[in-house]
Amino acid sequence: MTFKYSLLPVIFLASSHAATFVIEAEKEPQGAVKSDSTCAGAAYVVAADQAYQPIFKATLPDNLPPKVAVYVRRTGAPVQLKSLTKGTQSELAWDWSKPGEFAWCKMGPFERTKLGESIILIRGNAGPSISIDSVVITDETNPDLESLLPPLPSLPIQVDWTKPGRTVTRDHFGLNAFSGFNPEISRHPKYLENLTYMNPGILRLHYAGLLDDAAKNPAAWVDYKNQCWLKERILASLAPLRGLPSRLILCINTWPAWMDQDRDGRLDPKQHDAYAAFCAELVKIVNAPDAGKPILWWEITNEMDDRYHKRFHDEKKPDLLNELTDIYLKSSAAMRQADPRIKTGGPATTNSYNIDFHRRFIAATAPLLDFYSMHLYVTGSRDAPDSDVFAKSDSPAWPLTSVRKMLDDISPDRKIELLMDEYNINWDWKQQDKRMQDWRSAVWDAAVCVSAISAGADGAAAWNECDGAYGKTTRDHLRRPAADSFHLLNNLLPGASVPAEIDAPKSSGLRVLAVLRPDGKKALLLINTGTRPRTLTGVTGTATMIRQQGMTTLKLENKVSMPSLSLAVIEAD
Repeated sequence: MTFKYSLLPVIFLASSHAATFVIEAEKEPQGAVKSDSTCAGAAYVVAADQAYQPIFKATLPDNLPPKVAVYVRRTGAPVQLKSLTKGTQSELAWDWSKPGEFAWCKMGPFERTKLGESIILIRGNAGPSISIDSVVITDETNPDLESLLPPLPSLPIQVDWTKPGRTVTRDHFGLNAFSGFNPEISRHPKYLENLTYMNPGILRLHYAGLLDDAAKNPAAWVDYKNQCWLKERILASLAPLRGLPSRLILCINTWPAWMDQDRDGRLDPKQHDAYAAFCAELVKIVNAPDAGKPILWWEITNEMDDRYHKRFHDEKKPDLLNELTDIYLKSSAAMRQADPRIKTGGPATTNSYNIDFHRRFIAATAPLLDFYSMHLYVTGSRDAPDSDVFAKSDSPAWPLTSVRKMLDDISPDRKIELLMDEYNINWDWKQQDKRMQDWRSAVWDAAVCVSAISAGADGAAAWNECDGAYGKTTRDHLRRPAADSFHLLNNLLPGASVPAEIDAPKSSGLRVLAVLRPDGKKALLLINTGTRPRTLTGVTGTATMIRQQGMTTLKLENKVSMPSLSLAVIEAD
């Protein structure tokens, strides 16, 4: 049961098992009160715009449950929770998120004795202002916080099916193949079954240990003793993948250790020609006449922009970008000579926002550049709040739009494809961020794909198909929710996009992609990355929804209810 405080808080216990108490900020305001029908008490408090000032205070009764958590619904600056007892303040916790819309942040759990006589919220240092809607104190494990708020009004979806525009392809819903370099995995029936199920248009073959010593790494492809490619392992790894209906892009991510004698992470200048020849030899092995279906797309280097460019700029030193472009040009030329059918691209940048690097690399390599590739991750912390992380799911929009224009300006007569060919939430795999393994991964991937399509990208590929930290399937080949998402996206959405919009601010987290399929049928992708459930109207048909509770199929009659962090793929009537 839920209870709201009056001006002076009074606690009523529903039972000995669970109780939830709502404290509306406007009851004891520490700032200006603003009306808002969507807030807990139809109002919220805008705190004074000063760092480290109290923004909320509430006296607590003695009969709270013995252990509780504190949830704060707020926007803006970071916030600190303190207890107050007999005039003495004690710090309890910080929440460092900076939500752009009202979002719940959790603090605790705490023993009741730690909360003292009163609790105080303190605004963090310089940054955005801060607003407080309400504070919830509860001993429930998973409280339904949204039920404490007034429902939001429904919003219409507006689609013009008469104006087909940009083509949406399976390339926009691609994947990285990380595990397939080990032939024991690439030929596993469940591995291949799952790739077929997800049906990616692009399958980028990338593995950081590709050029390790094969004697020490069962997925590496290089024989260090003889300083050559391990032909048998290469062909065994690729054989099962060649039959997939995907565009295979093989990334030669780095160079063998003997070509970097000073161990600075960069190819020794005297080895540029040798490396180009080494890459060309791999092309010959992979695309030999008797090897099977050729691989025609090749990516040269992976995430070398920091080693050759950014770190020098950070230290205010001249960069070595000219070395990286020389490596690309020599390698591309040698590889094309080995097989004139292939296309080459790169450089798979770590930093999508480094415009100086993008412009100079493209200008130097454009004659031999068939595609330009970029990567994007948005956090290195598994503790970053969902509201912060999903607010960044549109992050690809600005760099992709900027680089698309750059490519068109530098190469006006020959289109250079633009690929966001690696993306996910957390760049630190060691943290085992659960968001990349549960239903939230499905929502994140879909949101990034929509952003990439809108920005003019020709393809996108999520990281990755099969592993413990990121995989759309587990190491044991069990499908995670994102595997179902890619199945839906690749099988139901390719077609011609049409104008579609939801009349809501960008901060709402609502997105729509509508397409006319080649078979004449209509399909929509709806995404809610916001913090609140929303009801959308104007769509009838069959929806497959992925949300926290799992995947479900619904028959829609002019409306669909979208929980927070959910997606729905709809075959419209």
